[in-house]
Amino acid sequence: MEQDCPVCGAKAPHRCASCLSVWYCSVQHQKEHWKIHCKVCPCFKIVEDSDLGKGFVATRNIKPGTVILDERPVAVSPVNGAGAACLTCGLLGTSRKCTHCKWPICSLECEEHPFHTENECQIFASNGLSYSFECVTRWSIQDLVMAIRVCLLKRKDSVKYQQVLQLCSNFSLPNEMDVGPIETAVKSLLPGVEGLQLEYDEISKLLRVFSINCFRSSAQECPQRLDLGSEFHFVAGLIRISRLRCGDAHTGDDLIDFCKSVLAGSAEIIVHPNHELVQQAMRDACNTICRRDVTEYSGDLVKFKRHLLSIQDLLTPGLTPGRAFLQEELSVALHYQCRALLAEGNDGQVERNCEESLGLLKEALKFFKNGIPVSPGVVPAADSIKKDISKVLNNLAQLRLQRYEDA
Repeated sequence: MEQDCPVCGAKAPHRCASCLSVWYCSVQHQKEHWKIHCKVCPCFKIVEDSDLGKGFVATRNIKPGTVILDERPVAVSPVNGAGAACLTCGLLGTSRKCTHCKWPICSLECEEHPFHTENECQIFASNGLSYSFECVTRWSIQDLVMAIRVCLLKRKDSVKYQQVLQLCSNFSLPNEMDVGPIETAVKSLLPGVEGLQLEYDEISKLLRVFSINCFRSSAQECPQRLDLGSEFHFVAGLIRISRLRCGDAHTGDDLIDFCKSVLAGSAEIIVHPNHELVQQAMRDACNTICRRDVTEYSGDLVKFKRHLLSIQDLLTPGLTPGRAFLQEELSVALHYQCRALLAEGNDGQVERNCEESLGLLKEALKFFKNGIPVSPGVVPAADSIKKDISKVLNNLAQLRLQRYEDA
């Protein structure tokens, strides 16, 4: 049904192709009204695919940095990592623990925040469940905390709770998760919570809902960075990347060549070189190289790892798992490159590689040393890094001694 044009009031046979809710009498008036309408017109629509499920699809070209959705989450939880994460703000590498429940909390402010005090803190404390290596190996901590917070929503906000129940809980969709261990834990922890009446079937449905509808975000700042952002990657037309990931016999070579072209600025793609799809292609290329003669491709491996690390330096600066793991991986890549450089007689570059590797490992150790000990004073990841540092120091000493003797 035609409506009135918001510019002139005349009958409007044309409507906005993005939102389908505003009508115009002409293209000219639509252009004139865009400065006003663009503030409320969504740049995406929700579509459902039988294979991919439900998702966002862009309805027009979107400029980099455009906020496509601004909405506070119903519940959040820390992201799993190599180190303990603060249950309130998600800061990884937290060594401090809550004085009540004995779970990771980075500061007094986070310990007293309602996110923690009104949710899992009282439940863990009343059940005598302290944070330990056994907990980490038994459950996904982010899933356990999220499950508790979603279930407690029934007591705190009944309206939102009913909205959550309306979300998809069909386990036939892709990327389903096994919530069995979490379901068992939640059903044993929640019965004693005052004012909370949840049937076992209801808990099971809630866990299916959150396992399907939650998405992963990153929060590495503190105190209490609760405005968690989200990443959505719905890109049309990336035919080349899609073909590279299809699994044909030449995918490995194509991936390596593609990643080279990205770093050289000659790749024919329509996304930023730091885009998640490009990162995934680069990670796949690194895996391909590691299954081949690493020494032959060591130069490419170093370049790819450096690029991925530069992205993490922007996204998650500081002592974060994304940087720490890549620092360790880049150190290994530099070690492989040293073999090729020694064969070429390029001792000067070998020494520079060793010095760079040493700096990377020392920085990574600052993160890994806060990992969960498997026994008093024993953190396997940190011990492994220390051994690598000793090897690099030994290689440097031998290289400098050889150079001194040759002189």
